[in-house]
Amino acid sequence: MARIKYICLSDLHLGDDNSLLTNLVQENGRFRAEYTQPSPVLARLSDALHDLCARDGHHPELALILNGDILELALADMNEAAMVFESFICALMPRERELFQKIY
Repeated sequence: MARIKYICLSDLHLGDDNSLLTNLVQENGRFRAEYTQPSPVLARLSDALHDLCARDGHHPELALILNGDILELALADMNEAAMVFESFICALMPRERELFQKIY
């Protein structure tokens, strides 16, 4: 069986308040975006990708391809989108579980 060499993700829209990938916290009965931590859905996405690759056996040249609309720049400002993107990368590639050798 062929081994996984590439994982392609698109249309994440990181930074959008309405995205499941944006972490929301409740304060005083209202929700607000917390951009510095991954959402539970983003954390599970990271776990699923790690599990998928572990079952396949770690490939030393595994690459992540981010294909379009990764950041939500129409509904979020650049700083918010960048913080969610950093949270996304940290969730996918913590120091003890580096998964991808390259990101395109």
